[in-house]
Formats: sequence, C-alpha cells, structure tokens
Amino acid sequence: MSVNLQVLRKSVLLRQKVVDSKMESPVYKKFFPVGFILSFFANILIIVALTQLIRFSSETEEKTFYRSVEIADFKPSTPVKKKIIEKKKEEIQKKEKKIIKHKTKQFLSETMDLNMDLPDVELNPNIKGSNFSIPAMQPVGEVTPQFDSSKVFDMNNLDIAPVQKFKRNPVYPYRAKRLGIEGEVSISFIVDQNGKVSNIKILKAVPEKIFDKSVLDAVSSWEYAPGELGGQHVRTRVTTKIVFDLEDE
Repeated sequence: MSVNLQVLRKSVLLRQKVVDSKMESPVYKKFFPVGFILSFFANILIIVALTQLIRFSSETEEKTFYRSVEIADFKPSTPVKKKIIEKKKEEIQKKEKKIIKHKTKQFLSETMDLNMDLPDVELNPNIKGSNFSIPAMQPVGEVTPQFDSSKVFDMNNLDIAPVQKFKRNPVYPYRAKRLGIEGEVSISFIVDQNGKVSNIKILKAVPEKIFDKSVLDAVSSWEYAPGELGGQHVRTRVTTKIVFDLEDE
C-alpha cells in the first residue's frame, strides 16, 4: 500500500514538473493570454446565441398557438349572412322594377299615339224598356271675365294695346317759333272703352308753359281703337312724348 502511494506521488510530481516546464517556455507565455481572451469571448457568444435561440423558439410557439386559436374560433355570424342576402334581394328587385318600367314605356310609345285626333262624339243614348234617357251634351261657351268699368289698366298688362286711328299734330306756337324756341312735352291720358281720350296730364314740359295749350288742344281730339283684355274693351293709360322741332316746320 505504501509502495503504491509513493509511485502515485512520484507520478504527480513528474506531471507537475512537466506542466511547470511548459508554462516557463516562451511560446506558452506568448500565446496563453491570447488564448484565454479568445476562449472567454467564445463562451460569451455561445451563451448569447443560446438565449436568442430559446427566446425565438418560445415566440414562434406562441404565434402559432394564437393563429390556431383565432382560426379555430372564427365563425361568421348568421345575422351578417342574412343582411348580405337581404341587400342582394333588394338590389335584384330594384333592377327588375327598372326593367319593367322601361319595357312598359317602350311598349306604350310604340303602340299608342297620344297626339292623335279623337272624333267628336255626341252622347245621347236611349235605354230600351225604361223612360230614362241621357240628354245630349251641349258645348259650353267660353266664360269671359268681367272687369270693373272704372278700372284703368297699364298697356303692358293688356292682350291688345290701343291703336291710334286719328291724330292731329299740335300747332307750333307763333311766339316760340318767332323766337326760335324748341322743346318737348311728356303727357299721359286715358283711352276709354270707346277709344276716346280723357284725363290728359302734362308730366313734364321743357320749357314750361310754352307748348302746354297747343298739346292739350291737339291730344283731346285723338281717337283710338280701345285696348282689350280677356276679350273685353277696357280703359287704358297711355304715356307719350311730343317734340317741337323747328326743322320739322
């Protein structure tokens, strides 16, 4: 037993000497720090890679689990299907209605002429076996509107405006002619239902009170075909201008 221990001790000492001799060699001293640093970083890289692989594998497992759950749980609800079907039915019905309307309009336009002249038919049927009879329909005349005889209408509101039948030009006053005075007179008057002129008014005279009397004397003798409204003769207000120019004399 003691012999074996001595042999073992000698072998350990021998190995220790070999290791010490290697560590004291210049090659070992030169490359030992570099090898130690490289081995340290290699261990760190291995640890980081292992952690990333573990995290990536766990994330992929979670995603696949969620996807499978979502696909398994998704089921379209029946109310949504019903709404889609109802919308499609409504669209089909609208299209059918449009087609029917178009076809009916086309049929009527091809088979009927709405502008054709219908013959005048006089209804006078006699029912046999009874004393009942329907009298013939008589055409009803047009109803003419009644207007107040005292009302005066404007020329723009008439169906037919008054038309002058007789006109006497005013006499150029002697004094104005001798002095070379020219001018104009704006007047208004009423043409009654008989075409006579009345209610003559001087609206504007330039110069004043030179040609007034001559205008009043001439206009009072004018005669018109009376204006008409609704087929009736009515009183009409007329406005006009009379110019006194020496060149026309």
